[in-house]
Amino acid sequence: MLSVRAFALPLALMSGLWFGAVESARAEGALAIGNCGAYGYAFNYDTEAGARDRAMSECTGNRGKKCKVVVTLSGNCAAFAIDNRRSCGAWGWASRATKEAATEAAVEECRKGGGKSCGMRAQVCDAKPAPAMTTNWVTVTAPQAECVARAEMLMKEAGLTKNYEVVGQSVFGEQGDFTAQIRCITDKTIALFVVVGPELEGARKYMAAIFDKF
Repeated sequence: MLSVRAFALPLALMSGLWFGAVESARAEGALAIGNCGAYGYAFNYDTEAGARDRAMSECTGNRGKKCKVVVTLSGNCAAFAIDNRRSCGAWGWASRATKEAATEAAVEECRKGGGKSCGMRAQVCDAKPAPAMTTNWVTVTAPQAECVARAEMLMKEAGLTKNYEVVGQSVFGEQGDFTAQIRCITDKTIALFVVVGPELEGARKYMAAIFDKF
């Protein structure tokens, strides 16, 4: 279960209470293939460029010639198959949602290329996308109790009632894999909003439900 409690608000406070950005970080991977079964791969890199560089470096480091990145990964898998009887013979690669599906497809591509004894040369799976987070803020002039009461009402109206609780200045609520927080800091005339979830569209939906009506 994702939780906004542990990192979302401290992150916002450390950034000077700057809100309004939407972030969705992803891990990146790559598979590079060269002549005669040479290969290199990378996974869980911060950038696609970094993953590409690592995959190419591994491929050329293994005495690979004519190495080329054939696919980049972001939350999926890739597989590379060669004809076990002739390393410089038939080969095939594929990218799919799971390792099993990628393996099956790569072997099939190898067979289509004339391979008689196709087997796996490399398999790589990149991590799933990191959580999406959307944040916002609004100026408030109401007393603290009134601000918190408003936050409670909107959280419930949005259906964010699982593990619902009020802790000091903050109101927390969850629905499915989405977690939301509204924090009233009336001595600074501000209310902060954070929604974290597995995908951006859903996070934006819950943000609109609690922020637009505040």
